[in-house]
Amino acid sequence: MNGAPVKEGDVIRLRYKAFRNTKYTDVLAAYIWGTRPDNTGVALRSLSLQGSTLGTLGMAGVMRELEVTIPSNVVSVRAYFVAQNTPTGAGLDLGDAFIGDVEMFNMTTSQLIVDGAITADKVAANAITAGKIAANSIFASNINANAIGASHIVGNAISTNHISANAVTTTQIAAGAVTANEIAANTITGNKISARTIDAGRIIAGAITANELAVNSITAAKIAVGAVGASQIAANAITADKMVIGLNNNLVPDPLFEAGTAAWRPWSGEVTIVERSSLQSSASAPATRGARFRSTTAATVAMFSHTGHFQSEPDGIPVVAGEQFVLSADFLRTTPSTGNFALMAYFYLQTGAVSNITAVTLNLASVTGGVWNSLSGNITVPAAAVKMRLYLYASNFVGTIDICNPTIFKRTTGELIVDGSITTDKLAANSITSAKILAGSIQAAHIAAGTITGDRIAANQTLSAPIISGGSANFGNGRVTISAAGVFSLRANPTSNIGLQINSDNILVYDEAGKLRVKLGKLN
Repeated sequence: MNGAPVKEGDVIRLRYKAFRNTKYTDVLAAYIWGTRPDNTGVALRSLSLQGSTLGTLGMAGVMRELEVTIPSNVVSVRAYFVAQNTPTGAGLDLGDAFIGDVEMFNMTTSQLIVDGAITADKVAANAITAGKIAANSIFASNINANAIGASHIVGNAISTNHISANAVTTTQIAAGAVTANEIAANTITGNKISARTIDAGRIIAGAITANELAVNSITAAKIAVGAVGASQIAANAITADKMVIGLNNNLVPDPLFEAGTAAWRPWSGEVTIVERSSLQSSASAPATRGARFRSTTAATVAMFSHTGHFQSEPDGIPVVAGEQFVLSADFLRTTPSTGNFALMAYFYLQTGAVSNITAVTLNLASVTGGVWNSLSGNITVPAAAVKMRLYLYASNFVGTIDICNPTIFKRTTGELIVDGSITTDKLAANSITSAKILAGSIQAAHIAAGTITGDRIAANQTLSAPIISGGSANFGNGRVTISAAGVFSLRANPTSNIGLQINSDNILVYDEAGKLRVKLGKLN
């Protein structure tokens, strides 16, 4: 058996520092190597470091760590280091890699703790449970006065014959020792309770209903974050004056390439930064500078945001699993240019591993050459991710692409909206269109008096109402009218005095010559 003996479930940690001289550029890999009962080996955990990321001799160096939980069927472990991808041959001097400060230990055994090293201040509050205390090892001298409350005494352990009459006063009762079980029903009345002494822990869930709450007693400060969902909000309760829109910032460092590639890491192929005057279709270019991908043969051309190595250095944008982001960029391809262009997010995980998600990809032949286009897509942060960076990626690519304005925005969520922040002056004129208004949501109370004129009513519509009130009425282009004074006229020709007229005193009929022929009512 080779290595240190272990058993299933042990947690083994390997720590070391790695250095190199200036010639060494290949990969240096570290392994926690396990041995099975049949003496065969297995790599349990590994970490590969590019030579360019190692500290050079004379530097303090960075402590690297690997950790693994021992699986079944592994009986021993050892540390194993290897330089990968290093050619061999006579006369070659490819540099040297060095390993130092190597430590490998079992995190689950007590042998790591020196006798007497754990003192009271090393023990966290509530860390010692009943299972850690030997039977009959606690004596009265170990217990502070008033330290034993009701929760520490076994039910029915103390009977009345153990207690002297009137021996139990308030000083003998530990805080919290008297629970509901010890109090007779309806014993505690309002005058027994000190003002402002009942906190949330004393109130049974569901005991406070709407009837117990004073009007306007619940303020914003009393509502937990995230407690109010759609089901808690009455219909039509949120108006525009209760909303605000939060603005996001571009999380990509130097998206205008003002410092060249100082904030970026070209990864593969020919990548250059060009001024606006040198961009394709520079007159319509959307930025003052851009990154240019170029290849004369089918190849990969790619670049990372941030300067650290994506496999071993956890720089980038801090993220939390489940967060959503939108990735975008403007680009122009020359004609002809072929291959695929993609926007990707690379993630550094808590384990030291990496993963990636493609937000959007397209075949360059599917877009018009010589014209600026926009490309965007959404991603959701995977589990265990802690840092993110943008990856601009052209694959199987031939031709030239100019890229401007690479962005990563966090998608807006409800947590960015604060009550009262969207007011009328925050809305641009004519910004609310019919598409933004919910069908059936505009009621009579929302319409100002005198707002709807006849030209807003569609032709051939039927208007019905129990009462129609107004100053006057005109039908048939003046043939039937009712004046504001209450005079009704019915005429064959609205421009001549022919027909019927009714006022408050008379009914008048005029013939085709306009002469009065019939008069009923007051005749004087």
